[in-house]
Amino acid sequence: MLGNDIVDLADPETSRGGQHPRFDERVFASCERAALARSSDPTRLRWMLWAVKESAFKGLRRTQPATVLSPVQFVVDLDSQLHGTVSCRDQHYRATVELDRDCVHAIVSDDLARDGTLWGSRRVADGTVADIAASQQARSLALDRISARLGIDRSELGIERVGRIPQLVHRGACTLSTLSLSHHGSYVSFACQLEPWCVTAVDRLPPRLQRSLDRETH
Repeated sequence: MLGNDIVDLADPETSRGGQHPRFDERVFASCERAALARSSDPTRLRWMLWAVKESAFKGLRRTQPATVLSPVQFVVDLDSQLHGTVSCRDQHYRATVELDRDCVHAIVSDDLARDGTLWGSRRVADGTVADIAASQQARSLALDRISARLGIDRSELGIERVGRIPQLVHRGACTLSTLSLSHHGSYVSFACQLEPWCVTAVDRLPPRLQRSLDRETH
């Protein structure tokens, strides 16, 4: 299980999002609302909690497609180092949050301590990036970091969607890695569990996806 989410704190959408009088009540559990009340920077904490919830939802939806985004059901507990847990019913996952300039980047996994978990974020523009361009930028960031970590040529890797799920591709074959992409405002991000990527390549890509990969890497 792996999910990530990024929030651009400078984006107008972010500043508007927490102003609705019932936003906190709809989104946060009582313990989270108490933490917001105690916080010296409730706006930043609000979006850290939101990003963790969204990350958990994305990760669960991969393995449990029927999962519904009900933010109040995802309960986040972060320590002073921005590490902690997110719980949904009887399921508990590890969470971490990174702050970089004006963005919040959250990563949720069943095992963030494993050596093969890689993540990162990047500012790509001074204004809000169109969805298509941002998606391409998120893919580019992931491929740059993954190829560097693995020590292989970037042209050997690609990202294709199988259904609605982004899939890391190596030399035309889907790998066993779990990949999560995100973008918001001027920022893009990714998280990837690389550990099983080279165990065995599963299922050759359909011809249409293979042609798309060929165009991307040549």
